[in-house]
Amino acid sequence: MADTEEQTEAQEKKEMRVELRMPADRHERIKKMARYAAVEGIIPDDHRGNITAWVNYCLDMGDDLLTKHAQKKRGF
Repeated sequence: MADTEEQTEAQEKKEMRVELRMPADRHERIKKMARYAAVEGIIPDDHRGNITAWVNYCLDMGDDLLTKHAQKKRGF
């Protein structure tokens, strides 16, 4: 019964945790870009850090680009 409750709770959250591995210098660059994006109002500022919002923003931009590319390739 507890497993079913945990599965239901996980489905309700609809979130996933992703771990990225990268060189330390790359991480510092992403932190700086995320902070700048928050200061400029591109992403919401989060006192715990802005990397998640920045990565999500970049993934959304990539998704839009790929969608447009696929539509163009199909003649739309």
